[in-house]
Amino acid sequence: RDTGLASRTHFMGEVSEEEKIVLLYASDVVVLPSTESQESFGLIQLEAMACSRPVISTRLPTGVPFVNLDGVTGLVVEPGSSYPIAGALNRLFRDRSLARRMGEAGQKRVIEHFNLQQMGQKVFRIYQEVLARSESAIIEDGEEFAKIGVSKGQNSEIESVGKKK
Repeated sequence: RDTGLASRTHFMGEVSEEEKIVLLYASDVVVLPSTESQESFGLIQLEAMACSRPVISTRLPTGVPFVNLDGVTGLVVEPGSSYPIAGALNRLFRDRSLARRMGEAGQKRVIEHFNLQQMGQKVFRIYQEVLARSESAIIEDGEEFAKIGVSKGQNSEIESVGKKK
């Protein structure tokens, strides 16, 4: 409250997915104030950026600052104090043009780098690299399994699929 933002800030608590989308579009800025490294990525950042909203996040030793590019898609501040967050909020509230440009840049970043096709290709390449280190791998899911063979050309093929006996 001592930062001067109490009258312009609403803490909503838990909301449904539908409510979240409505709230993101109704927001001027989205803040991810994480202080712990358990916040590995911050999916809410992508959701906010997809809605053209600038993001204020904290500089954690995780993927959080990778998603929100400081000065481009939002602002990244040091964790652990409300003052840097308040300063970033005030900056974006005062400079609506900057906030709009950051929101647009965020949406463009989501479209170009975090779309389903891009993410699927990245995951596929990771699996190829892991599987290339061995001749075959067995992937298990509960009672089901798949044995995947990898040839020297890195073409994967499923050798067998079935249920555990």
